[in-house]
Amino acid sequence: GFGSRTVAEDLVSLTGLGLGSLDVWQSGVGGTGWVKGGPNLLNLHDRMLPDGVNANGDLYVIAMGVNDGTGIQSAVEDALAILRAGVPSSRIIMIGPWNPGGPGGAEKPAVAAEIKAALALFPEIAYIDASRLSFTTIDGVHPDAAGHWTIAEWLTASVQGVLVADGLMDAGVQG
Repeated sequence: GFGSRTVAEDLVSLTGLGLGSLDVWQSGVGGTGWVKGGPNLLNLHDRMLPDGVNANGDLYVIAMGVNDGTGIQSAVEDALAILRAGVPSSRIIMIGPWNPGGPGGAEKPAVAAEIKAALALFPEIAYIDASRLSFTTIDGVHPDAAGHWTIAEWLTASVQGVLVADGLMDAGVQG
C-alpha cells in the first residue's frame, strides 16, 4: 500500500501475517470508495463480484468509507448483498471509517452511521469502530511505514477479538 516500505509491509499483508495467514488478497484501489470511482477505476460495489465473491475467501475484512461522503447506504447494502449471496458461509467484518483528522473528517461520523444502518440488514456482519484509531501519515491521509504497522497491529487485535468471540480462533493463538 501507499506509504509502506515494501508490498509485504503494507497494513493488509501485515494483518494477514498477524492472523496466521499467508494467503491474503486485497482489493484496494486508491481514491475509490463504496460509490466513488474514477477514470478506469471501479468503486467497491462494482469490484465486489470479481474481487470479493470470485476470491471465495473464508474471511472478508472490509475497510471503506474514507473516500466517500454521505449518501452511501444503498451502495453498502447492495455490495454486501452481492458478497453475502456469493459467499454465504464466509465471515465478514466491517471496519468503520478511520483517520478523523484526514479529509472529510467531519463527515466520517455520518458515513459510519450510514454503514451501520446498512449493516442492520446483515446482523451476522461484525462492525469494528475505527474512529479513534490514530497513526502516522506520509501526507496527512495515507499511513507512512510506521502507520501501516500501527494499523496492522490494531486491526489484527480487533479481528482476532471478533474471531475469538465467534469461536473461530482460540484466544491464545496468534499468527
